[in-house]
Amino acid sequence: INKILKDTAENKSFQPPNPKQQTNRIYRNQLKTIRDELFKKVAIDKSHNKDSIAFILSSIYYHLPPLRPTEISNTVFTENIDNTNYIDFTNLKWYINEHKSKTSIENRTIDIPQELANDIQLFISLFKEKSNLLIPQFSDYLFPMSCTYLAKIYKPYFQEYFKLPNVNFQIIRTSIISEIVPTLNIQQQNIVTGK
Repeated sequence: INKILKDTAENKSFQPPNPKQQTNRIYRNQLKTIRDELFKKVAIDKSHNKDSIAFILSSIYYHLPPLRPTEISNTVFTENIDNTNYIDFTNLKWYINEHKSKTSIENRTIDIPQELANDIQLFISLFKEKSNLLIPQFSDYLFPMSCTYLAKIYKPYFQEYFKLPNVNFQIIRTSIISEIVPTLNIQQQNIVTGK
């Protein structure tokens, strides 16, 4: 039974979106549009605020395989900490060591495009205090921003820019996966989806 359930779950995750998912679907070019618009605001405003967080999330989701929000919010800039996600700017790598599937999947290393590295460097230059976290809380730079609050920040941008009725991280992840996965083999699909 477990094998049947696993096979069914894998097959379901690679199916085309249903009509409801199609209504809420987000395309990578939309992420690029939001990223570009917010880059202009962030470059002028130079503040660590909701615009800058939406900017960095748009850039991350545009440039990389779809990460889970906790994989992003738990990322730091200190290397070689066990069970921690970290970014290595020198080698342009993002090490995903803390993730949902860690009991069944090895840690992942993702190449970071230079444009994303530049966006992250711009984003962290906006912090009012030095922080080791990719996305710290506004009020306390020692703690990561919660995924719930990240979603609360991000949702209005998609509603405003694209008139999408309901947006959450799962919809973003599913949309990107369904856009890029059909061209991949099973092994590549598992890498992209983090399975």
